[in-house]
Order: sequence, then structure tokens, then C-alpha cells
Amino acid sequence: MKIVQISSHINGAVGKIMRTVHAALRAEGHTSYIFFARGNAPEDEGQERFVSKPEVYTHALLSRLTDSAGKHSRRATKRLVRRLREIDPDVIHLHCLHGYYLHCDTLMRYLAQESRAKIVWTMHDSWAYTGHCCYYDLSGCDRWKTGCHDCPSSRAYPASFTDRSKSNYAWKKALFTSIPRDRLTVVAPSAWLIGEVQKSFLSGYPTQVIHNGIDLTKYRPTEGAEEQPFILGVANYWDERKGLDTFLALREVLDMDMTLIGLTEEQIAALPAGIRGLARTDTQEELIAYYSTCAVLLIPSKEENYPTVSLEGQACGARVVTFDTGGCKETDCGNLYVAPRDVASLADTVRQVIATPKNPVNYPKMDANTMVQEYLQLYGRSI
Repeated sequence: MKIVQISSHINGAVGKIMRTVHAALRAEGHTSYIFFARGNAPEDEGQERFVSKPEVYTHALLSRLTDSAGKHSRRATKRLVRRLREIDPDVIHLHCLHGYYLHCDTLMRYLAQESRAKIVWTMHDSWAYTGHCCYYDLSGCDRWKTGCHDCPSSRAYPASFTDRSKSNYAWKKALFTSIPRDRLTVVAPSAWLIGEVQKSFLSGYPTQVIHNGIDLTKYRPTEGAEEQPFILGVANYWDERKGLDTFLALREVLDMDMTLIGLTEEQIAALPAGIRGLARTDTQEELIAYYSTCAVLLIPSKEENYPTVSLEGQACGARVVTFDTGGCKETDCGNLYVAPRDVASLADTVRQVIATPKNPVNYPKMDANTMVQEYLQLYGRSI
């Protein structure tokens, strides 16, 4: 098989998924490529950046001014299409099409009218079927079900000073449904997100849940680690969506030390007593040590799809508490979930979890090898 994956970033959670699938394909003798716009690629001839930084910055600026994410980078996308013609893949696997790097019209026209490839599109958020936003739980908006307009999240990523959600919704609906139904399968890491897709204008396409996985040869409890009385929070960045305000509120009602990883220097300087902040860990082993020794790993996201942090923590022996939002409960290996924004219940649940013996870890459920095999089987069925 010849497989091409496309996404905005080569690093981060989605980039890690792509690289894991890429390595497995090549190990089995298949031809595999990754095309991306941002991040640092390992030395691998099969991983190609096709967008320059100035092109990304220009796309971001125009999107900020005119609410037009996905409508710029025409020249870069033509370069991508030329490479796709050269490779002539059997399967094109799309990931995040937003990220200020792709002219969606150019790519979709090629996919619908010229390419012979079957298409797998993994939804890592909701951008594909809304007029603007990637998440809508905080705003409580459901206009995407019938037609976006007067967007309450226009200042959220991909942030804009204007609101063109009505025309953007019509544009996406016409463009993304131009792919024949027998050539596209929509995948998501959670049944929750698949359920949302089935309420959208993409509902006519076949769907499949493939849970994200992690490398269990790396994520294991630190040998000899002993549990310490602190609550851990881990994120690539912290804001209201990820629940920084919840940690601050929880510290006022729960007398336990807390450690947050992924904060900016400004956020660290503003933390109250009892909360320690780190910008990042120096090594993966250091992060695993935090997972292995915390009393509770808390994931208070108000909007979420399928948090990889939950898998990493549980694989290292951490007990996890999350808000019951998005696909969080689908990472469940015996942990507890709380209604979003209910800080009092969250504090009670943390106390309850600490007083409860740890559950055995369901390693097969979170194994990256399971995820990879499900994708390979899907590719094989598609062609």
C-alpha cells in the first residue's frame, strides 16, 4: 500500500499518532509519507514540510482579519498536490486541516475530481463541520447542527476580528461533502465525537471509532516510585478550556499541594501558594516520574475529545479524575468523572479517589499497537 498522511503539525499529540502509524507502515514494507506545515521533523525522507513559516504567518494574519482559516496558502497547497500526483497514493489520511497552512478548496478539488485514493479523515476536533470553532461546549452553541451564524466563539481559535461563520459553514458543507460517500471514511478517537459528526452535514459518510494509543514500552510506572500527596495537572498549554481556573478554585477548598506542568512564565508567577508551576519537564522520564508519584492526575478540561494525558497517566499508575466532558470517560480504566464546573463535587471525588486502592491498568485498551492495527485494517479494507 501507498499511504499519505496530512496534518498541520508533526509534533504534539496528532503528530505523534501520525509518526507512529508511519513507522508501522514502513516496518511492514508499505510506502508511507507524512506532509505537514509546522514543527521539527526527524530525519526521515518520508516526512516532508510543504509550507514555509512566512506562508503560515500570512495565512494566520489573513484569517485573523477575515475569519477565513483554510482559504489561503494556495501556492503551498498546489505544491502538496503536485507531490500527491507523483506518489499516486492508495489512501490519503487527513488529520487536522486547520492550522493556517492549507487551501482547502485546492486539496478537496484534487481529492474529489482527480485522485483515485480512498480517504480516511480523522477528526481530532469539530472544526470540519462548524462555521468557525473547534469546540463548542464552553459556549453551549449547537447552531452547527442546522447552520452557523452569529458565532459566540469568533475570538476563540482560529481567532478572528470578524464573524463569517454563516458563509464559512455553507462553504465547508459544500466543499467537504463533495467527496463521494464510497471514498471517505470519517474516524474519531472517541465515540462522543463520532456521535457529534453523525448530527452534522457529514452524517452520510461511514464512520469508525479508533481510540488513540500510547507507547507502552515508554509509559510505565517508574521503578521504586512511591506515591506522594500532591495533585498533578499536565497540558501543552493552560487556559479556561483546559481548566486552569478550576485548579485555582480547587486549591481554595482542598488543602493539598498541586503541580501544574505546561504553564507560561506569566502564569507561573501568578500562582497562589500551594500550587507549583512548571513550563515543561526536561525529559519524558521526568514526566513519567510525576505521573508515577502523584496522588491524583486531574484533568478538568471543559472541552475535550480524547485526552492522551489520561492514557499516559494511567499507564504510569496514576489515578485519574476528569470532568465528564467530550470523550473523557472513554479513557476510563476505573477512574471517576464529575459534572463540568462542579468544584465542590470535584474536591469530594479527589478525596474519595485518594482513599481508594488503585485499579489494575487496562493496558491493551491504550496500546498504540492496537490503534495502529485498526488503522492498517481500515486502509486495507478501503482499497
